[in-house]
Amino acid sequence: MNPARTFHVFIRLSETSDAIGCGCATNTNPTMRRNNLLFIAVLECVVLQPRVLAYTPFAATQPSTETTLSSTVLNGMATPNGLETSAWFEWGTSSSYGQQSAPIQVGSGSAVMRVSTAISNLLSRHIYHARLVVSNSAGLARGIDQPFITGGKIASWDPCRGW
Repeated sequence: MNPARTFHVFIRLSETSDAIGCGCATNTNPTMRRNNLLFIAVLECVVLQPRVLAYTPFAATQPSTETTLSSTVLNGMATPNGLETSAWFEWGTSSSYGQQSAPIQVGSGSAVMRVSTAISNLLSRHIYHARLVVSNSAGLARGIDQPFITGGKIASWDPCRGW
């Protein structure tokens, strides 16, 4: 166990004596006032371990790659945000999707992780929709819809006009 530490809490004063910032220092003399720092408290605490915060994950769907007449590679970026997290792709011929890839474990860190999975047996010259889904015990995140076409490229996409 770590020994107790004494923290002296100071508040920085502006010319009008309004607080404009605060900070902590160790091993300071509480009766001293220097550089517009006014002593306001002494805290005694035992530091056991750093606290790790965990949050709902993040999901970002990226464009598919290596697309052929019947297959493609779905891509995305997942951020676990401190909890064990898994990611998968949903895809189909509409934004209702209907298909799902096997889950991929992306860890529990705070770094952004690249996620990719190959899918096959697709209908040639069809428009598909895909998105990344990321889940941990804090919640679920869905990336935006990312359309792709087998055997071609989408030059312009406006679902309101049908082109």
